[in-house]
Amino acid sequence: MFPSGSSLAFPASLSSILGHAHRDHSEKEVTPVRRKLECCAKFGHSTPMDVTLVTLDRPAGQTSPKKPTRLQQLLRINRVSPVLSDLFMASLPPVQQVWLQKRRGDHTKSIELNTQAPIPALEPGHVLVRVRAVALNPLGVKTMSTIPSFARKFPTMLENDLCGEILNPNDSEFQIGDEVFGMSTFEDCLKKGRGALGQYILVKTENLAHKPKNITADEAAGITLAGLTAYQGLVDQCKITAGQRLFINGGNSTVGRFAIQIAKNLGAYVVTSCSGENALKVKSFGADEIIDYKRVDLPSYLVKNYTSNPFDAIYDVVGNILNFFPRSAPVLNPKGLFLTISIDLPKGLGSKMRFLFLLFNVAVRPTWLGGVNRKWKFVTTKSNKTQLNTLAKLASEEKLRVDVDSTYGFDQAGLFAAFDRMKTNKACGKIVVHVP
Repeated sequence: MFPSGSSLAFPASLSSILGHAHRDHSEKEVTPVRRKLECCAKFGHSTPMDVTLVTLDRPAGQTSPKKPTRLQQLLRINRVSPVLSDLFMASLPPVQQVWLQKRRGDHTKSIELNTQAPIPALEPGHVLVRVRAVALNPLGVKTMSTIPSFARKFPTMLENDLCGEILNPNDSEFQIGDEVFGMSTFEDCLKKGRGALGQYILVKTENLAHKPKNITADEAAGITLAGLTAYQGLVDQCKITAGQRLFINGGNSTVGRFAIQIAKNLGAYVVTSCSGENALKVKSFGADEIIDYKRVDLPSYLVKNYTSNPFDAIYDVVGNILNFFPRSAPVLNPKGLFLTISIDLPKGLGSKMRFLFLLFNVAVRPTWLGGVNRKWKFVTTKSNKTQLNTLAKLASEEKLRVDVDSTYGFDQAGLFAAFDRMKTNKACGKIVVHVP
């Protein structure tokens, strides 16, 4: 449950546990804990970790629930008591390491490692998580230099997606030691300066799910933002159902890979685009047809080959709306939706103004003025616990696969290399940073 080398340090004996308990709790609260500890000692469990495992209905040395032992039957408990939870918290180090963005700009000029950051105090609706792995997202890299200082809080802890362990469940459905994955939301980053690239962070319970046992922490860390973007785009906005036809532009991207798998689980027929060298990999995610975008003009190819059998939805993961949407009408059913994930604005005020004019001319102009007679939207991703649990279930059933492109250390050299890899746009899978 807790990997070797964990920085968690516990008092050495059960008597010291009671000493800590008397300091912060009344005799009425401590008495039942003393009885439980005495019972544990009789059965040879003499460390706080043993007691915690027993309290969780997990015999010492085991990491998953088993049939209750004689000791557990005597204790008649299946959750950590508030006293033991507080003792667990008292064993944490006084400070932690976090990566902070201090100012707007490229990562080489704007971020710093703070080795003396305080461990956050609990808040209602939040749990304390010991982070083990953080997956980078293109959004995090882009917003470092694009969002103005007045629109966000500085300093800001970096990134969103994470996997770790519950340290304080704070009366939630989680228990101490549960392995979880999820995210610190983009809103929390902007308004509160809370991200994922730290050792101990507060996360809203609604933004976490139990990690499937059959995937690694690195894989779990890469699910949340990309997985929810794919799921919400297909289910909430495109409303894909069994038997429908879907085109995904950018099948080898992380969102594209998730979208292919989710669409196939929904029973859709999936056509996607990627480069020829990645075709076999993308095919392994379940795509029915693959188009090598490097060998054809993609919009023209689609019009030539799919006009007679158009799509019920087009999910543009690449963000190629200016080139693609104006020519999408012949291959998109009249009631279908053209959904795009993002638009990369060019640099320079003049270039941005010209781009926005073209965007209006292409995507906003009404049909009676020559606009495209099809509906389009930007995909918007929101935290959704039910959908996060759905993604976890798909992963546990091996119906949702996460590929890891590369992993990096938490030091400056490692983190900078991770961001550099992200900027190449050549990663085939998630880029993950390990948290010590």
